[in-house]
Formats: sequence, C-alpha cells, structure tokens
Amino acid sequence: MISGGTIGIEIASASAVSIFDTGVISGGNTAIQFAGSGNTLTLGAGYEIGGGVNASGKNTFQLGGSGSDSFDLSSIGTQYLGFTTLNVVGGTWTVSGAGSGWNVRSAVMDLVSGGLSNTFISGGGTLVVGSGATASATVVKSGGTDVVLSGGTAIGVTVSSGGAVELLSGGLDLQSVTLATGAIIAVGSGYLLTSAVSSGLTIEVLSDGVVSGATFGSVSDKRLLIFSGGTASGVTVGSGGTAVMYAGGTDEQSTIFKGGTDIVSSTSKTIRARE
Repeated sequence: MISGGTIGIEIASASAVSIFDTGVISGGNTAIQFAGSGNTLTLGAGYEIGGGVNASGKNTFQLGGSGSDSFDLSSIGTQYLGFTTLNVVGGTWTVSGAGSGWNVRSAVMDLVSGGLSNTFISGGGTLVVGSGATASATVVKSGGTDVVLSGGTAIGVTVSSGGAVELLSGGLDLQSVTLATGAIIAVGSGYLLTSAVSSGLTIEVLSDGVVSGATFGSVSDKRLLIFSGGTASGVTVGSGGTAVMYAGGTDEQSTIFKGGTDIVSSTSKTIRARE
C-alpha cells in the first residue's frame, strides 16, 4: 500500500516512468502525478486507485497482468487524465461505461454494459460484447476475435485476414461487417446466417448455429466448417470452395458444383451434386 497526504506517488523527473499496480495507491486528491511524456500506468487484478491520476503529454494507460478484475471505462478522462494510448494487454477485464480508442491484445475485454467505439483487436485479443452493450467501428486484426453474445450489438465491424467474428444470437447485421479475404466468421448458438458472403472466407458453424443459403467458391481458401451441433442448409459450394462437416454436424440440401470439395466425417448429410 502506498498512501500520501496529498499525493500518493509524485514523479518529479521528466524521464519516462512505468508503474504496475496490483495494490492500493492513494492520496488526498491525487494518487499519482506523472511528469513529462512516455509514461505508462498498468493496472492489474487487485488494483485500487484512491484519487486522481494526472499525466501530461503522450502517455499510456493499460489493463494487464494475469487474473481478472473490472474497470469503468468512463473513468478515463475523469479520474485518469492525460493518457493518449489505451491498451488491454493481459488478463480478463470486465468493463462497463463509455470508452473509445482501446487496443486489445493477448487479453479478454468483456463489455457487459455501455458502449465502445474505435476498438482495435489483435493477436490473442478478444472483445466480448454482452447483452445490452454496444460496440461500434471495431477493427479485428489477425489473431483477434470479436464475440457478440445474445442481446449484444456490434455496428460497423471490419475483419482483416486471420481475424474472426463470432456471432452468438447477437444484434450484429452481416451487412455492417467488412470482411477481408482470409477472415473467419463463427456462427454459434441461436444465430441464423442467411446472407451470401464474399470470397476468401472461412465460416465456422458452431453448436446450434445455422448457415442457410450462403455460397462458397471462386477461391481456394473459402471454407465452410460445420462442427458438432451446427447446421448448414441449402449451401452452394462452387469451384474452389470447400465444405467440411465434422461428427455431429448437419448439412441439409447442399449443392456441390464441379470443382467444389465436400469432406464428410458424419452420417447426417444430404448432398445434391451438379456438374
């Protein structure tokens, strides 16, 4: 525990300083006073900041470490001042309130209420949009995952090659998603995907998810993967497209054109083949 009468920690030097907090830092009015730019404050599970945090210039605020904790996004700009870069770099963080401009990597950011905008998700990072929460203008880079739960809303998602968006009966309209070649869509419990999608994608049909009427083909990396409990209905697999159904998956009335590939490891399949 660090406690001061007026200021808990005061950085007098203009040199960049990094603070990692998993305990109590408090002051009368100010918990931490930074000087200069290039400073980093990382909060870990168990943190407690009693008072304001003041920084000037260009500084970084992070949620990190291991374990799990919660954070109010609205405290950026009110309790935490002067931070221009916002990261989630470790652990699982349950967040609420309003926020913008966060970067998520090697961590889970679970938005349970409120709204996020302009979020970037990359290598090992996951953004979960819970019931009643809204995320807009999310960019999912390679290795990142955007999960939309039942009752959650995602607007304007951009998924790069190697990035993934997982739809679990959420409020996501596929028309609001920009999908690059090599992007992954995972369709989960209670979600019905009916739109035809652009070339070069992988669609994963998870348990209780349904894909209906989509078209796969034209490029070799466009794949439909039907996992146990998932259903594909009326899917068209064209030249260069691949459909793979795993044990427990169901594929009803699919059409396989010449040049399309269908791999079956289950007995619950009906196929129509065309030359």
